[in-house]
Amino acid sequence: MIIELNQEKIQALESVIQCHDFKTFLGFTSAYRGFECPNLENDVKISLLKKLSTENWREVPCFVDFWSWFRKKHGMQLAAQICTFMYPKDEKTRQKSINQMRASKDHDWWDHIKARVYKKWCSILTEMQAVYAVVKGSEQYNLDWQVIASAELDAAGVDFVIVTDKSVVPVQIKKDSFIRQTHHKQNSTENLCRFDSSKKAKKLIQNELNKNNISLEIDEAILLKYALPVKDEPTYEYLDHFENNFVFFKSNELVSILQKII
Repeated sequence: MIIELNQEKIQALESVIQCHDFKTFLGFTSAYRGFECPNLENDVKISLLKKLSTENWREVPCFVDFWSWFRKKHGMQLAAQICTFMYPKDEKTRQKSINQMRASKDHDWWDHIKARVYKKWCSILTEMQAVYAVVKGSEQYNLDWQVIASAELDAAGVDFVIVTDKSVVPVQIKKDSFIRQTHHKQNSTENLCRFDSSKKAKKLIQNELNKNNISLEIDEAILLKYALPVKDEPTYEYLDHFENNFVFFKSNELVSILQKII
């Protein structure tokens, strides 16, 4: 889907971001890491991405509302997944744990799932804001760019696609990680580096191009990184943060940098 500049949608997103109280969740994700390793099942990933996607014109939910919706829709599916992960060979204990989670909202493992979903909510909102920053920046620079984004592309590792008059450039957004398992691999990759997209991603991008009658070759993708501020200072020149420390992309600075490498 081609993302149009919509100030009302941008303001609604920024309002949710700026009103979010990080202090409420301070230490929450570091305390509950039991559900970090297993990947979310694809149907769950697509569902939550569609709920928060830039192609969704409904109001962006705050995390409290999002968690309430997510738990009702996918809670027991994730409960079964975490129990299977914890007890892969002990069916009796696995089923007992699933039943306990179904019976009690206060079961400790719900917090592990909630922490995982919370991090996903934060990252998706940050990525959404980046998409709008590019759309807004390209308008301000009078660039003939089209920005394509969808939940399906996001699930395949493509946060958005920039279409110029000469090229089609996928962009993948990644947060610098401080988790031991992913720190070295993610943080050692150079920011704004170019890489070849997967076959699945290229197929999805081509489908979007066909829908919009775009006949251009798909170029190498760009890795766009972000990170939390360090001592109130942004980690990358195209980043800033609100008073609550929620990171956002500065539209002019981001587009200026992307112009140089596309």
